[in-house]
Amino acid sequence: MCVLYVKIVEKRTATVHIRTVYIQCKNVYIIKIQYDTISGTRYEIEYVIKFTTMTVKLYENETVLKAANTSYCDNSAQVDGKLILTNQRIYFKTMVDEKKHVDFEILPNQIKEVMFFNTWKIFPNGLNVVTKEGAEKKFIIKNRDQWCLMINKMY
Repeated sequence: MCVLYVKIVEKRTATVHIRTVYIQCKNVYIIKIQYDTISGTRYEIEYVIKFTTMTVKLYENETVLKAANTSYCDNSAQVDGKLILTNQRIYFKTMVDEKKHVDFEILPNQIKEVMFFNTWKIFPNGLNVVTKEGAEKKFIIKNRDQWCLMINKMY
């Protein structure tokens, strides 16, 4: 069942009459703006925003310790997603369905070291997880110090 939320806001000035309608149902949000000018011309603008929910399948006895929005820096591109730290692994999940092939996990026994790096050589927001196979998983993330401390406790 869909719970529908509707809000109508009207504003009238000497030259224009604006009516804004907000409609929300589950993960779809619609904003419809109508405005009439003094000359009688009506304009309509409609925005449709769809929100997607992210689900991660957890293993048995696995709990999420920390999660944050991040960008994974691959050799070829930067992919936005969520970095999820659990008591059993580090998991990166992309926000976009077309990039699901980038999703990956790092188990504690695969971690060799965790290092910092700066983006644009001056912004201290990079976290690099190096695996024992030599792969580098680089993330741009806030509070990298906290992330580093928590990851270091894992291995």
